[in-house]
Amino acid sequence: MRISEIVGASDAELDALVASLETEIAQAWIDARPSGSSKPSHVPSVYPSGKRIAELAPPCRIRLVARLLDREVRRPSWHYDGTSENERSVLRWLLRAPLPWSARDVIDFMRLWLKRSEGHSHEAIGRALLRIATPFAESREVWEATADFRQDYCVRYLNLLALDEERNEDEVRREVDAAFESGHWPFAVDDIGLSSSDRELILSFDAFFSGVTEAEIRADDPLLHRMAQVDAGVTEHLIKATGVKPSAKWRKGLVLGTSGKLLETVLPTIRETVEPIAGVPADALRGLAWALEADGDAKGLGRLAEASMRQIEGVGIVAQKAYFSAVQSLGRLEGDDAVLALIELGRIAKRPKVRAAVEDAIAIIAERRRVTIPELLEGATPSFGLDASGDRNDMVTGGTVRIEIVGSGVRTTFTTDTGQVRKSLSKDESTPAIKERAKEMGRILQATKDSYDIRMASRSAAFFGDWRNRVLLHPLLGTLARRLVWSVGGVAALWDGVSLADVAGRPIQAEEKAEVLLWHPVESDSEEIRQWQKRISDLGMTQPFRQIYREVYVPVREDGNTVGRFRAHVIRQGRAATVMQGRGWRWPAIGTFDSGGLPSFWACHLDWVG
Repeated sequence: MRISEIVGASDAELDALVASLETEIAQAWIDARPSGSSKPSHVPSVYPSGKRIAELAPPCRIRLVARLLDREVRRPSWHYDGTSENERSVLRWLLRAPLPWSARDVIDFMRLWLKRSEGHSHEAIGRALLRIATPFAESREVWEATADFRQDYCVRYLNLLALDEERNEDEVRREVDAAFESGHWPFAVDDIGLSSSDRELILSFDAFFSGVTEAEIRADDPLLHRMAQVDAGVTEHLIKATGVKPSAKWRKGLVLGTSGKLLETVLPTIRETVEPIAGVPADALRGLAWALEADGDAKGLGRLAEASMRQIEGVGIVAQKAYFSAVQSLGRLEGDDAVLALIELGRIAKRPKVRAAVEDAIAIIAERRRVTIPELLEGATPSFGLDASGDRNDMVTGGTVRIEIVGSGVRTTFTTDTGQVRKSLSKDESTPAIKERAKEMGRILQATKDSYDIRMASRSAAFFGDWRNRVLLHPLLGTLARRLVWSVGGVAALWDGVSLADVAGRPIQAEEKAEVLLWHPVESDSEEIRQWQKRISDLGMTQPFRQIYREVYVPVREDGNTVGRFRAHVIRQGRAATVMQGRGWRWPAIGTFDSGGLPSFWACHLDWVG
């Protein structure tokens, strides 16, 4: 029984069947939620519903797939989510059981699909097709029997593109014909000059019916090709990383000690690619993240995540699976190297979702160690062999390399045995390690400075005794902390070179359990702020960021419920967005498409932004 024999089935009947299946699946998710919670406590079993779908006669399943595609393509172009989660569940079950597709069935299905797609944009058609780009038919017989029909479809689709791009229709047809005649249609699409999204659509639809093997697709991918050159066996195993986290079986089959070489191989490809990495290559990168985790390589995971988080304008990050897998792996690792890698990622992550993944991983480690997040971040910072003033000297061939903290940065100088001071270091075998140490110190200082800036608003507190040993007297962190004003047991104090002293220069005495937090000028009157400014100036001190000179806008009684002093104030949206997002604020773009005015959630805590 072919599709052509059941096309008379009522759409209403099909929709009723799909609706009943969706209801069963939706109820399974509801039943999985604990009382009073909006999230399920476990993944529900939809097997009864799925089994009922899979037991439908193949022609019925084929017809239902067509109906779901029809519903998908008829959605408005602004409906970005496409099918609902329940619809996708039904679709997955429809495609799960093997279908006895013949060449005739494939052609009938394609004709039905082409008929239903008439009058719709190629973006809508592509969105629907890409959701089901699964190889139904894998036989060479089907591949050969449907070649003419597939060629006609691709010409028709490319004609739509030709109209959009103002290309000559005859020229497009000649290019498509030449591609088919070459015998390597899937790999000849590049010669037609399509955009990356159009290329993906054509290849996906063609693979849908062509039976192009996964091995052929892998052979054409530069990232997988480079990985296979290093170790084909390990690469084959990494490709199997398709779950949320590595299974016991996957871990057992992993060969340890190879992740470092593979990482060095893939990093240039990730950094150079201009298209998002998806599909099998993305699975391989996720497997690489798990392999780095198994090898305990926190620095390698940090490098993989940093390369993978590169933003492609209008698309997203370049390697989403690799990034989130690497960050999650860092959250599972023990040791301070993982924390330091997450600190650096958090410093450079600007997008909310990208930054949230780092924050979640840090929170997991903090909970596992039973410490607060500030205690975790500060406690993980090494001393780097610095002395109490934040300096370090290393003997090398021909002289001494000095690393010193200057302001909020790191400076390295080379002093020869004859006393000459140079900026460039000597060519010694230890020089690369010294340079890398200085870079890591600089990254930690920058991340810590940003963290302190944000913590002025969060009002995060610690016990004085722990804070003194962990931060104030730390060789690296202390170079920042000793230039900031702190509230110790309710008294504002600053390090004067010997001890903590108040604004008048009097040493303060604090109990071990006294509360310590960063002082904010909003808590003081203008006279005290001026005194602190004079105190800092007298000590010849430069603060890591604006603390005592921070602008403060305190509402007064005359303002009532509305502060009008900022009316008609023009801000640079890009810079403001960077500041807001760096502090965890939501900042949707404002444009001509808006009704005007600031959303309500921007109206709070503006005094913490400056």
